[in-house]
Amino acid sequence: MNIYTVEFHTKKGLLQALDNVSLTIRTGEMVCPNGESGSGKTITPKSIMRLTDYENGRIAQGQIRLQYIDLTVLSQQELSSLRGKKMAMVFQEPMSAFDPVMWS
Repeated sequence: MNIYTVEFHTKKGLLQALDNVSLTIRTGEMVCPNGESGSGKTITPKSIMRLTDYENGRIAQGQIRLQYIDLTVLSQQELSSLRGKKMAMVFQEPMSAFDPVMWS
């Protein structure tokens, strides 16, 4: 999967949230990003699943591939049929302290 640029439309104009992100996740692998607040831990998987489309975001450049399917050209209806079956994200709430290690 490659995400080159993810932008959000804001009241002040375009905000570039991600740039030059390259990520490969193999079948059966889990990725647990960590880092500072604002480093892109949430935006990266939301972009892969194209959930940023609902937040005034868009993939401005690049491709996101799931196996041989380019997710950047699919409709939301087509993406919906893949979410939960071929790709998923566990949203972490700081108060519930989900521990990704328990799934390893």
